[in-house]
Parts: sequence; C-alpha cells; structure tokens
Amino acid sequence: SAEAYNLLGAAHNSMGQNQLALENFTKAIRLQPDDYLAYFNRGTVYNKINQDKQAVDDYNEAIRLRPDYADAYNSRGNTYNKLHKYELAIKDFNDAIKLQPNNAFAYNNRGVAHFMQGANKLGCSDVQKACSMGFCKALELVKSRGYCR
Repeated sequence: SAEAYNLLGAAHNSMGQNQLALENFTKAIRLQPDDYLAYFNRGTVYNKINQDKQAVDDYNEAIRLRPDYADAYNSRGNTYNKLHKYELAIKDFNDAIKLQPNNAFAYNNRGVAHFMQGANKLGCSDVQKACSMGFCKALELVKSRGYCR
C-alpha cells in the first residue's frame, strides 16, 4: 500500500538511509499519485542530500495537491534560502504563516531570509516572534553576533 511505503520511507529517512527512503517514497507516489505527504517526504530527503531542484519540484507538487499544507511552504522556503533565492523564500514563509499563524519555524526561517538580505530590523522582529513561541535558536545566534536586543 502507498501508506506502508510512505511509512517505510519515513523510517529509512530517520535512519539516514536516503536512497532507500527515496525509493519507498517513489513507490508510494506510483501507487497513489495524489499523496501530497509522499511528495513532501521525498522532497525533504532531496533537500537533505542537496538535490534542491528535485526538492522544489516535490514541494510544488505537494502544494498543488494540498494548498493549505503549511509545512510544504516552509520547507520549500528553506530550500529557496539554501539557493539564495530569498524573495521566493520570504513569500513561502509568508504563506506558511498565513496558514499557521503560530508557526514558530516559519517566523524563524523568514527572519533568517531577512538577515541574508540585510533587512536586520525585519529579521530581528521575526526571530523574536519565533522565540516568543518557544523557538529561540536564531535569536540566540544573532544576539551573539550583536544583532537584536
């Protein structure tokens, strides 16, 4: 079943067995082509192994199949951050936040994108918001570098 392959892929992914994870997510997609979660999961593995074009393609498909899936926007935004496409990343983080206003990771990641563009005031605002929701990693980093109070 597609669900079984998706679960097996997730298990392989958690053990760092990237190729096996990709194979299982691909089998899940073949069995159930409208399984947004299998595309999302496969995109996560592609992102992890720096196959960024494939990751974006899979996140695009996950979003097409389920436009209200905030995690797909957030993950695609992270991939765009890696590719230095900060405007696209910020757009995705905005979409994730619209869908999930309490998504600390999306605020954190958008803050990072703002910092990378040199928009430090916006970056501080976002990482402070993320920290107020319990995710303080980026705020601690930028404070240690003299940004944000």
